[in-house]
Amino acid sequence: MIETKASGKRSSPSCQKKFRIPTDLVRQLKASSEERGVSESQVVCEALKQFFNPQTPDFVEMEAVLGGGIDRLRRAVATVQKDQQIATETLAQFVRLFLSNTAPPSPDEQTKLRQIAPQRFDRFIEAVRSQTKGAGYVREVLNDDSE
Repeated sequence: MIETKASGKRSSPSCQKKFRIPTDLVRQLKASSEERGVSESQVVCEALKQFFNPQTPDFVEMEAVLGGGIDRLRRAVATVQKDQQIATETLAQFVRLFLSNTAPPSPDEQTKLRQIAPQRFDRFIEAVRSQTKGAGYVREVLNDDSE
């Protein structure tokens, strides 16, 4: 039997089939057909056509393409983690050395230090800002040592 569309054109011959599909797929099928404004049969036909004649790249190829990006991201994250570990260890070593080698200031010296602290802090922030614009001094030193 050949069906005729409302436009008067003939459509492909069709036949009726019965299938058992899981209820969750039935719900998805119904939702998809309602959302698109087409019959459930049409959604099933389109899905079967796409399954038998895929127009998109297969999943193995897509995984290979995406895998390269994921590997790059993984390496970038590892680099960031290493930089963070270096920064944390550097700060810890500096604080340990500073506290063990610096005597506490006298009360008179503390007053003077508090007065000049804002200017010293501003110079420190400027030094950090200029170092973070480039590759960074610590990383350069570490890379030179490892070669």
